[in-house]
Amino acid sequence: MSKGKRIVSIFMAVMMAVVFSGCQSNKDAESSSQPATGTEATAGSEELTQEPLVIKHFYNYDWFNVDWTSSPSGQEIQKQANVKIELSKATSGDNTKLNMMVASGDIPDLITTNKDDPAIDLMIKNGMVLPISDFIDQYAPEIREQSEPEVFKYYNYKDGKQYFFPSFLVTPYDLQQSDYNTVSGGDGVSAIRSDVYEAIGKPDMSTPDGFFNAVKVAKEKFPKLTGWYFGAFNKDLTFFKAGEFQGYMFPATQFGIHVYDVNADGKLTSGVRNPKFTEFVKFMNKMYTNGLMSSESFVDAQDIKEAKKQKGDTIVFSGIVNDFNETIKTQDNPEVGWEPLPYFPDGKYFKDGSGWTATLISKKVADPERLAKFISFMTSQTGRELDAYGVKGVHWEMKEIDGKQVPRRTPEFQTLYETDGSKYQKETGVSTYFAFSDDYIHGRMAALTDSEKTDYRKNLESIVKPHKEADIALGLIHPLSTSEEGIIQNKLNELSKAYYPKMVMAKNEGAALDTYNEFVKKAEDTGLAKLEAAWTAKYAEFK
Repeated sequence: MSKGKRIVSIFMAVMMAVVFSGCQSNKDAESSSQPATGTEATAGSEELTQEPLVIKHFYNYDWFNVDWTSSPSGQEIQKQANVKIELSKATSGDNTKLNMMVASGDIPDLITTNKDDPAIDLMIKNGMVLPISDFIDQYAPEIREQSEPEVFKYYNYKDGKQYFFPSFLVTPYDLQQSDYNTVSGGDGVSAIRSDVYEAIGKPDMSTPDGFFNAVKVAKEKFPKLTGWYFGAFNKDLTFFKAGEFQGYMFPATQFGIHVYDVNADGKLTSGVRNPKFTEFVKFMNKMYTNGLMSSESFVDAQDIKEAKKQKGDTIVFSGIVNDFNETIKTQDNPEVGWEPLPYFPDGKYFKDGSGWTATLISKKVADPERLAKFISFMTSQTGRELDAYGVKGVHWEMKEIDGKQVPRRTPEFQTLYETDGSKYQKETGVSTYFAFSDDYIHGRMAALTDSEKTDYRKNLESIVKPHKEADIALGLIHPLSTSEEGIIQNKLNELSKAYYPKMVMAKNEGAALDTYNEFVKKAEDTGLAKLEAAWTAKYAEFK
């Protein structure tokens, strides 16, 4: 997320050459409507004569659904892989249970946690987990062929070995494919009340000046409405937090500002040093001092933001793609919906493709070879489809639409999905056991072909897609929270939370820029240069 001055165009060109040669065959296989064979489909016949392998798997999420094992997809996965999975989960969101396991020296066969969890470093240092790179090469080398090259490219520890399997990576290949959901529900976007937009003549709002002028005119015509609202996005916004490349950096991303800038000399600098940052500060302050922005955007929680969107008491609402579709209407007028607005010219919306979870293997695992074969099954086409879609012929089927073979839910479960998503997940088990999930496979179910897309959806995609970029390496360079640089980064995060509202709500532009300069000076005094040097050194390892 090289933020303002990204070299992603170069990255894309280089990576596409690698990816197309390294993963074209893999992606074609993933897209196939034919069931896999051998280890791609079920465990070998010899293994099926054995008793199921008992796998104890801990998920470090207190919201995780341990009932997945009795769901249809859970049952089918265990049957085909000849395993019995015993799930456990965290009892709180503060790592208490995992830390107790690590302290006792007794961890289960598999542990799934966030990829940046400090407990990972502790487990490696204490010799509690196996290097997954060696584990796979010894017992199931086919896992490398079944996974994207990026899975085994970016996650090496200090000793050069990789200790966990990452999930939900987004590769440059993925973003280029029409059968992948390149515009996802978490992407940032703004929208205007359709009746207000019509009343002011639908002016061009694709530039900061155009946006300001339109909201100003609309506010004069509709004084009871809030001008611009973006609650929950900026409540805890920090400009130094790795991974904050999606909605939480919006609307800063409209100015091409992100956590990092990758410069021509290979050095990484903070986005707060980007010259465009002052333009962002001036724009935000101008909106605020002219009474066109709600200060509640800095304090409202998600539930309050949602209520305000439904009520429709704001002219422009900044949210995410999931906040808007053609069926969402305002409570004060059932005929009025939200019309998506274009990005500003410099807008860059970064897809943090570095994944979500990390799954580690205990050094005490009783049968490493059979456990490896289970992971091989989960990374096969069949395993990934069972995880992402459920049981074929029951929950989903391959359909030819617009000349493409695409996965689609069966009518019964499509209806259930649309009416009660929680019940759908519970009854199918889909996307619950996500330790080895592939973002591309999940994205194919969500991605619509041209004939399936409404005009509203096509418009959303035309707005967001051209501004999306990805660079997995930039999602992985943040330091450990316990390191010197990690402590600096945490302090800078707190500093930005305090200063960002002050910049925006300063009495005038001069005061806003003075506050910004004070903010940068304090960031430098806190150790920003040292943090930037750590980013640069880590990024260089991947390039």
